[in-house]
Amino acid sequence: MKKLLCLMLALLLLCGAASAETVFSASDYDVIATLPEGYAMSQSLTNDDGMLVASFRGDEDDALLMLVVAEDPAYAGYTLTRELSDKEYAELVTPMTADYAAPVVTFLETEAGTPLICIREEGSASEYATIYTIYQGWIVQLWLQPAAGTTELPEDVVDVAVELLSGMQMVRK
Repeated sequence: MKKLLCLMLALLLLCGAASAETVFSASDYDVIATLPEGYAMSQSLTNDDGMLVASFRGDEDDALLMLVVAEDPAYAGYTLTRELSDKEYAELVTPMTADYAAPVVTFLETEAGTPLICIREEGSASEYATIYTIYQGWIVQLWLQPAAGTTELPEDVVDVAVELLSGMQMVRK
């Protein structure tokens, strides 16, 4: 009886651990991500060009995270670095800030050291934020929106987004 209980407990723990990792499939690649605690995928789709879009939400009080991944031949093999020339900075960041009236750009890092560009609206209460990176030719964008019924994005949502991006891998099929 004890062996049976131990076996059932081990299987339960194994299933719980396995469910934390989620795979999203595009035509040429898979995105493997470990979702932040409390978050689940609410939708995932791809288009004919191989762009993957996935959304995540925890409970109704959590922000919406919208992930967009697309391979860009212009950045084949390129990974974003912190050492951007003024020209590279302008080419990358200027289009990213177009939707913001008074953008504030900060650099963050994943746990593995991959640089992230975070854009928020100037002021203490931002309605949304966007985090970008380029990783081995893939452009990765994570859009953060406040929970329904609120207009302010909590500060800890950026930490949740960095956690999601830290555990993400792109794997060619």
